[in-house]
Amino acid sequence: MQQRLQQLQVYTPAAQRFATQLLGCAASAADVCQSSLEKALTTSHFPSDAAVLKSWFFQVVRHQCLDHLRRNAQAKFNDAEPTDLDGEAGYANQTIHPDQQLQQQQMAIVMRRALAQLPLAHAEILWLREVHEFSYQQIATIIAVEAGTVMSRIHRARLALRVQLLKIIALEDL
Repeated sequence: MQQRLQQLQVYTPAAQRFATQLLGCAASAADVCQSSLEKALTTSHFPSDAAVLKSWFFQVVRHQCLDHLRRNAQAKFNDAEPTDLDGEAGYANQTIHPDQQLQQQQMAIVMRRALAQLPLAHAEILWLREVHEFSYQQIATIIAVEAGTVMSRIHRARLALRVQLLKIIALEDL
């Protein structure tokens, strides 16, 4: 069990960010990650192949998040607590100009608002692909669909995100 824990600890911070992105609440995400770790450590289906371990663990976290959302009767993100898009909020980039940093922060806020307006299925697939950089095949494993389905869902999610971004930008220009 100690070996399993060591293997999973590598992926735990990213999995917790993913859970926070899905749930919109860091405290709930921490609880979900804890229960996901417990589940992963005690299962008889722990992957022996290290190459699939990350996507398998994200699949466990995803299922725990969906269960949490069902229990709390939520179908969308909670916009009450901001989440960092790249997981690096605590690290200021010293190589770019402060104006550029401000612009990036503002764009992150707009992006977060747009993602919060998307259906969970669209937002989830964009988080997995664009933020966590999973391959189409890994995403297919995580959400239990075919790789071709992942590609079409990502396309539709990007289109929906574009519409939301245009609405937000149009409202800000008024």
